[in-house]
Amino acid sequence: MSSSSRQRLLGLTLGISLGLCTGPVQGAEGQTFPGFGGVEGRVGPSIPVDAGIGLGGGFDVDLGYVRFPFLRPAVGFNHFRSSVDRVARDGFPVSGTLTASEWRGGLRIDPLGHALVAPYFLATASFHRVRADVDDPETERHLGGSYVGGGVGAGIALSLDPDRRVSITSEIRRVFAPRVGHLAVEAGIRLIPLGTRAYERGRIAAVPEGDTVVIEDPFAPAPEPAEPPIVPADEVLRREAELAREEREAARLEALEAEARALEAERRRLRALGDLNRLIDDVVEVRESERGLAVVLGSGLFATGAHELSPRARDQLRRIAAVVRLFDEHPISVEGHTDSMGAEALNQRLSERRAAAVRDALVEEGIDPARMEALGHGEHLPLDTNQTSEGRAQNRRVEIVILGARRLP
Repeated sequence: MSSSSRQRLLGLTLGISLGLCTGPVQGAEGQTFPGFGGVEGRVGPSIPVDAGIGLGGGFDVDLGYVRFPFLRPAVGFNHFRSSVDRVARDGFPVSGTLTASEWRGGLRIDPLGHALVAPYFLATASFHRVRADVDDPETERHLGGSYVGGGVGAGIALSLDPDRRVSITSEIRRVFAPRVGHLAVEAGIRLIPLGTRAYERGRIAAVPEGDTVVIEDPFAPAPEPAEPPIVPADEVLRREAELAREEREAARLEALEAEARALEAERRRLRALGDLNRLIDDVVEVRESERGLAVVLGSGLFATGAHELSPRARDQLRRIAAVVRLFDEHPISVEGHTDSMGAEALNQRLSERRAAAVRDALVEEGIDPARMEALGHGEHLPLDTNQTSEGRAQNRRVEIVILGARRLP
């Protein structure tokens, strides 16, 4: 590359970097330019134009980003040493070593910086200090000195963790400079403290030229918490008393609401029980006892000598179930009774089957079976004499006893 071409490349690289760095700044978790976006170190072979293959190494410091997260200004240093094996102008062979130190600054274009596998591109301007240690003074003067140059390159970064904090990099770079132009192929490691967050847009919008914007420093210590205002003692007592009054009033209102709900539930129960005789023809009575409330059903629910419920009986039990549901906190005993006509064992089985049939019908209407038990008393608990037909009719019954329920007024 000619001297004029190298100067144009250097000017273009510096122009791009300075143009981006003097534009509007955005906040980005402390990663804006100038800042610290990470550090990278590499080693690998260098192939100079005027010397043999040598070994070099260096590092770069990421200075954050400007305008867009994938535009990353960086500064760095590189050093390599190679052997010299050439022919001098007088025709004699020349041998020795060539040592070059490079300080550079430029721009890394990192379009997929947040990805696990991320390619990138480089454009740099550089200053070189070259020292030749050879057995020919003229060649030594010819190679040594200070030079300005530039370079371009490309590489790929492979992340070792999901947050993109540690990556392995592989890079190829072509440096254009008098006497020390070379091709470098290097591999190394890149450390990014904020990981993928370093490649996110900032929280602060772009500001017009001339305005001032403050960038938050993520590594600065947290601000001291503001001391709470001092409240006078009498004000504290007043607030505590007001809070206590509010709590008492809320508790009183809650108790009144609970009492009102309980009274309304009791009124519904009593109205349902009061209407029961008008709704069901075969209900002999709703009577009270020490055990609770008993809904007494006559023998018209069953055919003579049978325990299957008639369709009319099922309809009546459906309406009885609506009343029983109002006493959902009380257990229920369904008890069958017969008169003394027929064999005692037969009457016992018949009373048990009739009680079970009424219990099953109530279960079908939604009454919890765990609340109910079915018992048969046969002919042993008569309400009236078995010597008359009227008395025997009273004794043939099924009672639904709501245990512990409140008596009727």
